[in-house]
Amino acid sequence: LFVKARDLLVNYLDYYDLERSKALTSKQMVEADIELSYYHQLVQKYEEFKSQECLVDFFDCLINYVQVGDSLPVKVVMIDECQDITALQWKVIEKAFAKAERIIMAGDENQALFEYSGARPDFLIDFAKKFPVEHLPISYRIPKNVFYLAKSIVNFIGEKTNKPFEPRKENIDGNIIQLLDIERIKNFISVEEL
Repeated sequence: LFVKARDLLVNYLDYYDLERSKALTSKQMVEADIELSYYHQLVQKYEEFKSQECLVDFFDCLINYVQVGDSLPVKVVMIDECQDITALQWKVIEKAFAKAERIIMAGDENQALFEYSGARPDFLIDFAKKFPVEHLPISYRIPKNVFYLAKSIVNFIGEKTNKPFEPRKENIDGNIIQLLDIERIKNFISVEEL
């Protein structure tokens, strides 16, 4: 029973994090599989607890910076893995680097992994429409077989930018292994760790 209650609490707090990172719309909150009155009570209690204990969490830090933080005195900024940045984190970036002379961003919306936690690869796509973009013509880490498999999967992704590139030039094909059952996965992992 305790584990169920803890998991429910964590699940609701995850929704709160998504809401504060601007990853959920009001409509999505209503459609979510949560009891809204309980959710709002939990959020209220959570905020009261933080206030009484003089605590802030990660999202409080981001929100506070966007509201009252100053831009940083930097000339050049390099931001990697932009496909996994949330809407709130984009606001922090805009504020923090408003005075930067140059911003270099690296990312690939085809590699977005954290949409479940609020990442917005569509921002990267929009960014690429507004600013000069340089695509790397060669992937130096992907062997040929993996490249062709990945390319066939990427063709099913909806909105994306066209990024023609080739696999690395060395004559290495690479291996693709299908692990369809949990025992093979366990064995594969234990062999790889040796």
